[in-house]
Amino acid sequence: MSPGNGRPEDLWSQVTDVFEPIADDYEPPRAGRAPARGRSQGQRYALIGLVVAVVLALGVGAFLTARHFIGPVDPETTARQTVTETTTPAAVTTTPSGPTTPPAAGAALSSVLAWIKAGTPVDAANFHTATSGNTVNDLGSAVAFTSPSGKIRCMTPTAGTSVRQGLTCMADLDNPPSRPANARGNWVPGWIDFPGATLGVGHVQGDPGPFLLGDGPTLNYGSRLTFDNYDCRMDKAGLFCLNQSESSAMQLSSAGPTPFGCLSEYTSTEYGLWYSCNTPVPTTTTKSTRSEQPTTTAVAAVVGQPCTKEGQRGRAANGTALICEAAGGSGLRWFVE
Repeated sequence: MSPGNGRPEDLWSQVTDVFEPIADDYEPPRAGRAPARGRSQGQRYALIGLVVAVVLALGVGAFLTARHFIGPVDPETTARQTVTETTTPAAVTTTPSGPTTPPAAGAALSSVLAWIKAGTPVDAANFHTATSGNTVNDLGSAVAFTSPSGKIRCMTPTAGTSVRQGLTCMADLDNPPSRPANARGNWVPGWIDFPGATLGVGHVQGDPGPFLLGDGPTLNYGSRLTFDNYDCRMDKAGLFCLNQSESSAMQLSSAGPTPFGCLSEYTSTEYGLWYSCNTPVPTTTTKSTRSEQPTTTAVAAVVGQPCTKEGQRGRAANGTALICEAAGGSGLRWFVE
């Protein structure tokens, strides 16, 4: 057979060259150089590895930086924070600092003291003046104050006027006490003397006594004023004052006085109402101070003028019988007998 016409089975034994398709950018492969397709895949793998390494490096750097500024994590602190965030706070309960209602008649002295101490303290330095009209008088160490309603006015004696010691008040009383049978002179039913061991309401007064200087500043409701041996609280229910040295106290309001502590009620020839911590001699067997004074010759006297001896008798120009008695902070004065 001719070379070009061999048997069909002879085709499998022939060497066949396979050629790549020819493209416009075809470049024949050169010896010792890897095909372009294999080189591109290697570069991609290298690039991916580089990116992963950079990301890991950045992550490790951020972690180390955070630990440097924040510090190590304390498991115990973390646990406490977790508990604090998840625990529901308990309800806050406010407990009153003292009694909320004033003591009733017959209450123990400790209850009166607790009520007074529950008031808001004020500075006693603001209560050393008394105002009369447009004149403000300096009381020195004496104390004066007035209730917001103006129905209660109180004052301690100024230096040099020691006829009466302790706290003296004037009050507008709804039912003032009556004048004692032997009391002569100008009757002032709202006059209150509270030196501590005694409490007297309603008295003979020839003049305004210490109130001649005026009235003290207002002591507001709920305020507590401490001075000398006294601790006082002004309230809408009245004035509460406690004398610490005598263990006695009083409530003063328009309804009248209410005694506390050692004070008990007795009959007096000088006051309309009289309370004392000491049991006096029964009035049925006790002569009045006036009757104990020896009878002397009457001297010429003028009503309201000063006199020198308590119990001394005088006679006015018109023949009226006069007697020398204490007149509050004004000393001894002549009164109509």
